[in-house]
Amino acid sequence: MEIRKEEPKIKCLCCDKMLTDFEATRKHAVTGMFIDLCQQCFKTVQSDSHLPTKDRQDLISADDMDDSVEEEDDNHVDSKDY
Repeated sequence: MEIRKEEPKIKCLCCDKMLTDFEATRKHAVTGMFIDLCQQCFKTVQSDSHLPTKDRQDLISADDMDDSVEEEDDNHVDSKDY
């Protein structure tokens, strides 16, 4: 019998929604800490605080695109140095 280990599910710190892979891998560009917010909550926080982020664009899905933060954001750092 094979024991199957499930991947841990990460939830949004604000609304408790399950995060997508894209949302779960978003990090603060300076501190390197995971942000752990869904797109909706992140957009709300981002509009007030302008957090510089490192995002895994290769993990973005159609669900993320529907709620995605505008790409013109000056605080976005696209890097694969995770």
